[in-house]
Amino acid sequence: MAGIAGAVINNGIGGAGTALSVRLMPIYDGGLPFNDHYLAEAIKYAVGAKADVILFAAGSNKPFDDEATAAIAQAETANVPLICSAGNEAKEIGQGNHVFPCEYTKTMDGVVCVAGTLEDTMNLFVKSNYASFIDAAAPATALMTTYDGGYVVNNRVSNSAAMVAGQIKEAIKHTSDPGVKSSDGKVTMPFGRVNAFKAVKSAIPAG
Repeated sequence: MAGIAGAVINNGIGGAGTALSVRLMPIYDGGLPFNDHYLAEAIKYAVGAKADVILFAAGSNKPFDDEATAAIAQAETANVPLICSAGNEAKEIGQGNHVFPCEYTKTMDGVVCVAGTLEDTMNLFVKSNYASFIDAAAPATALMTTYDGGYVVNNRVSNSAAMVAGQIKEAIKHTSDPGVKSSDGKVTMPFGRVNAFKAVKSAIPAG
């Protein structure tokens, strides 16, 4: 995830990150299985350390406890968006199949949930979850990132979340390109695919 968001560009090796000159703050939240207390502490630490955005590349099928939910709300109050993945189960979520924190985007403006598309078409990645409340999609496949001292090309929806980390939720939603389709190309999704150029342009004052 770090390489997708922040790999140095134009150095002749590896890939290129989506955020130029970004400073990364790796925070270990205790690993799996989820511990809501450690997650809450990690979010509060990031907010206290003046992070501009939090990338949460994992997920749970159960709602977080009150402490962790309050920490996400604290981040929202501090204008620190939490970018998260819709998940890799090829399911419609929110209707019996749940993924958190993705589903908090329905009630919390500070949460941005991202689905995954193929790298070269508007079709969803075959493993990507989907839902009407998802904020946007971004490429999830054939992405090179840093791994264990080297590089690896992988396919997963958390890649998509890493690609949009650092952009503003409304800018992402309103500048995304419409036309994302189901993995078989038959159904058009209600969310668009991230257009980084349009999102950045929309954030720059005219003149």
